[in-house]
Amino acid sequence: MYIPPVPENEGLRQAAMDAINLLHSPAEERFDRITRLAARALGVPIALVSLVGESCQWFKSRVGLLADQTPRAISFCGHAVAAGRPLLVPDARLDPRFHDNPLVLGPPYIRFYAGVPLSMAAGLSAGTLCVIDTVPREFSDSELAMLIDLAAMAEHEMQYEPTLSAQQILLSQRDQSQRRALLDPLTGAWNRSGFEALLQAEAAFSRQQQKDFALLLLEVEAFPSEIAQECERVLVAVAASLRRALRPSDAVSRLGEATFGLMLSPCDAATLAQARRNVVLAARGAARTARALAVSVGGALVQGPHWDVAAALVTIDHHLRVARFDGLAQQRASER
Repeated sequence: MYIPPVPENEGLRQAAMDAINLLHSPAEERFDRITRLAARALGVPIALVSLVGESCQWFKSRVGLLADQTPRAISFCGHAVAAGRPLLVPDARLDPRFHDNPLVLGPPYIRFYAGVPLSMAAGLSAGTLCVIDTVPREFSDSELAMLIDLAAMAEHEMQYEPTLSAQQILLSQRDQSQRRALLDPLTGAWNRSGFEALLQAEAAFSRQQQKDFALLLLEVEAFPSEIAQECERVLVAVAASLRRALRPSDAVSRLGEATFGLMLSPCDAATLAQARRNVVLAARGAARTARALAVSVGGALVQGPHWDVAAALVTIDHHLRVARFDGLAQQRASER
């Protein structure tokens, strides 16, 4: 196995990575739609937006892979970043750079790899848009052209500066290691610590902007499975579907095994009511293969002049309990 070379301009590259503020940030629909499209259009089980940090490659977006990162020393994308051009590996078992790589010998059992570097300022590469298959294959010129076009879309999103929000403020106030501690590695959403930090940031931001925001608690229940990975895939699908159902300014957090906290900013009563309907439909649709799936949701506005987050959380919890009770009652009635 060959360890990926370190570019001569690695210091500048890492500084540029810090400037775009994407490494160890929450998953976003604007990148997820690109990996979904790449997987479907090119007929592969795995597609990734991979950002190569100092010691790991971390996945800003992923389709078909539960892991959120791998060591840089065994990464395929590290080779593409070092070369600064597309990397094609038709059969990793026959390539001396990768034939004994742990990612080839073990999960995800990479056989085919195609990656296109994602450029930042001054032509520095942040990582790649890559597609992976578990069987060897050839990549046609038209398929490579499609991957290059999709990579250009990902580059455009990397250069886009989102509207100022509490999420952006929170990310800018944390370094990479601190941000990593605020993310759920399975779903790419904020974790409980991230949700609590985001609550504080959002309360201050909304007070400054004089705009109300809303909170939702969503609980996915009753998808029994003896296979842990099946449950994990359901939760990953639910989180991705929730991101699609919400606006870019909204936030998704995973607070417990199957409990999600959603923040809608800005928000009014009508927007909250519509969001409740949307997220329930999204969660059910994402996990339609799960048996006897139940989704309960509770929500509340956080309004000025005091922006009382604690009171809103109490209200949300009450609404969630009522929704859970109503759902169980309906299920029992349908079973009679």
